[in-house]
Amino acid sequence: MINKARKKSITPPEPGATIFRLLYSDEFSSTLISDIEDEYRIIYAEKNKYASYIWYHHQLIIALLSVFTDSFYRSAIMLKNYFKIALRNLRRNKVYSFINIFGLAIGITSSLLISIYIFDEISYDRFHEKADRIYRICMDFTGDGDFRIHQLGTPRILATTIREKYPDVETIAQLYYFKWTLTKCGEKAFKNETILYTEPDFFKVFSFPLIKGDPEVVLSEPNSAVITRTAAEKYFGEEDPVGKRLSILFNMRVEFDVTITGIVEDVPENSHIDFNLLVSINTIEDSERWNAVMSNNWYSDQCVSYVTLREGVTLDRGEEMLMEIMHSVVPEGNHPVWTLQPLKDIHLHTDLATGYGTNGNAIYIYLFSVIAVLIIIIACINFVNLSTAISYSRAREIGIRKVAGSLRRDIIKQFLGEAVMICSISLILALLLTEFLLPFFSNLVGSQLELLYFQQWYVIPGLIGFVLLSGFFAGIYPAFFLSAFGITEVLKNTLSKRGKKGLFNLRNGLITFQFLITAFLIIGTMIVYKQLDHFQNNRLGFDKDRILIIHQTDALDKQVPVLKENLRRSPDIEYLSSSTFLPGYGFWNFGVRVGPQLIEGKNNTLDMTVCDHDYLKTFNMQMAEGRFFSRDISTDTAAIVINEKTVEYFELKNPIGKRITVWGFNRKTFEIIGVIRDFHYKSMHLPIRRMGMTLSGTHPHWIDQYVSIKLKSENISKTLDFINNTWDEVSPGLKLEYTFFDEDYDRLYKAESLTGNVIALFSCLAILISIIGLFGLTAYIAEQKTKEIGVRKVLGANAISIVNLMVKEYIFLICIANLIAWPAAFYAANRWLEQFAYKTDINITVFIISSFVVVLISIIAVCFQTIRAANTDPVNSLRNE
Repeated sequence: MINKARKKSITPPEPGATIFRLLYSDEFSSTLISDIEDEYRIIYAEKNKYASYIWYHHQLIIALLSVFTDSFYRSAIMLKNYFKIALRNLRRNKVYSFINIFGLAIGITSSLLISIYIFDEISYDRFHEKADRIYRICMDFTGDGDFRIHQLGTPRILATTIREKYPDVETIAQLYYFKWTLTKCGEKAFKNETILYTEPDFFKVFSFPLIKGDPEVVLSEPNSAVITRTAAEKYFGEEDPVGKRLSILFNMRVEFDVTITGIVEDVPENSHIDFNLLVSINTIEDSERWNAVMSNNWYSDQCVSYVTLREGVTLDRGEEMLMEIMHSVVPEGNHPVWTLQPLKDIHLHTDLATGYGTNGNAIYIYLFSVIAVLIIIIACINFVNLSTAISYSRAREIGIRKVAGSLRRDIIKQFLGEAVMICSISLILALLLTEFLLPFFSNLVGSQLELLYFQQWYVIPGLIGFVLLSGFFAGIYPAFFLSAFGITEVLKNTLSKRGKKGLFNLRNGLITFQFLITAFLIIGTMIVYKQLDHFQNNRLGFDKDRILIIHQTDALDKQVPVLKENLRRSPDIEYLSSSTFLPGYGFWNFGVRVGPQLIEGKNNTLDMTVCDHDYLKTFNMQMAEGRFFSRDISTDTAAIVINEKTVEYFELKNPIGKRITVWGFNRKTFEIIGVIRDFHYKSMHLPIRRMGMTLSGTHPHWIDQYVSIKLKSENISKTLDFINNTWDEVSPGLKLEYTFFDEDYDRLYKAESLTGNVIALFSCLAILISIIGLFGLTAYIAEQKTKEIGVRKVLGANAISIVNLMVKEYIFLICIANLIAWPAAFYAANRWLEQFAYKTDINITVFIISSFVVVLISIIAVCFQTIRAANTDPVNSLRNE
């Protein structure tokens, strides 16, 4: 026998036993490890330390494997049992199961659609290999008065300087974009193709894959060009375009030929840079349009520059480099500030005076993200409410499980598993709904959206994580609530009143929160639409109805007067006018001198356009004083018409007859002949500024891009045929391109329209989910109160009084929800409206209507089931009880 004191002093190795106890802390495992430790002490005493050590760990490994196998087997049996119970409960409560699954499916579908759109927006420009190190150079310039410029333009000489003196920059590429081009291939002519003039280093900065051609040389020579796959098919059909020639009419005056030296894949939709044709920039540096003097001028803004910083070079160091360059070449205190904008931020975080195309807006991404989260919350609230509501019908099941030995954690696992299973079924249904609705949603947001399951690594893990998280958050409270039932209370059917009261308070709190979200979304939708209506129907200062715009008249050059003269023969055309710019789209800005000298402390600039004599009549603008241009007065070629803002800003008393010199018009001096009433010549996102108008032909490089035609209301289709035939007579071979001005103008507010449509759509879905949830909850409550309703009817209560009893509780909750939703929505709406120079008023009507809608929703959901229960024969309901 081993001495007991000695046996007690022998201590088994701790790590193995500790791990075992952490993994398996039940009573059986504790007994097993105690037996192994006793046997270890015997072997240790009778043999030696090493033999006992080996035996001990061998037994631990065997025990671990045995217990693990047993535990896994038991878990598998329990999971199978949980799955059967879950399916049985789904079948037993078909209506409530359908409500839970369908409500969650709608919520998941909504969130998936919004998530697909958000991921598409944030994916812009991330496909470039060096996207993390690519930056665009922006310029900020501040001067006297309200002179502020934030734009892309950089001088041509900047690239040469950086290449020669700053090794921190790995590569720099400059782009030059000029809209007024006409591209010809044999007899085919295409207007305003998206052409970028750039350098060979373009392909070192950006990862646009070449199908044919060497990226080092395709743009190295003058008159060389790279064409996209789709453009190549459009121009050359199935022929190999490499070596073929295109003719480009640059600025509608300078014509040159280019040779195709390469083919590039089509530009992805998630790129802020777009092009059909890349032309070597040295092709146009000797052209009439290119100002060689400006190429060496540090104040010029000809090019857009992109740099790739070397590995390890920070953004701050890059901007320090730009400041060093600027201070070395421009006098102190009189220079713009160059900054670097990360490539990945361009699409969502750009606010520039110039740029390529329309960018997104980070504000709307945040807004849509919040909406997606709110909808999922509403769906989860429905799940929690229904799960807790029917919890008492499962109380006996829980009591029996506890009597049979189930621990609380086992019950929690069971109910969380059921929640995850319901979410999984909902996800499958949601994926089917998403695939069905995605084309419609893509059309709504104006993007080609796809749910790429296997092409993007994060989709499948994201969906799995989404189900687990949704299941966890939707089932966590019901799981803990149900598992807390005491065995005695359950079996005796004497669940504590405190528990019922807590459940009631939770349910009311969740319903209130649901009403709050619904009211918030309804208010937001109405305010967005009010702002959009404000944009479209506020006093613009011009008419936009029944005006047809011909877009490519600059391609006609000297034939524009002939086109206009021929069009005037139609009696169905009321007025027509040619101009460089259209109202609402903004004009070009030029430095000016008002009077004999610059006005100190003022921003001596005007936004300018050129137009013909009928511009005023065509757009129905109004003169404040003086007159507009007249064909009978030859001196009007040296006349200018300004707006009221210009008179106010420069404090011009009696402005008629005063003179304005415009630097961009070769310092030509114009006489003011009239003051036009202020109109929104820019988007209503921006305030009205100073503006001037001169006659077409007063600037050598300004071409009338548009012919605007005011149509009479009768015979529109006949007039369109006439316009098309007249165009063919003047410009054979060039297709007529026209739009209606009101449609073009509405597109200026595409972002707001998109926001309104998306919020409206998902607000309706949120309302639908709320109705479904309330319908299910009231159906269950009415079912549980069948006996009470029967007693009330026997005592003389009618259906209306019973409905009123059920509804008034929800009216109270709605009032609480609105007390919170109103100030929250008011604050959010004000923050959103801050970005607009002209905004709608937020009045009490919006909030009252939203409250009425929420009340109506609750009444519809509650009344249906309550009336059904109230109309049941009380004899049947009491007999059933």
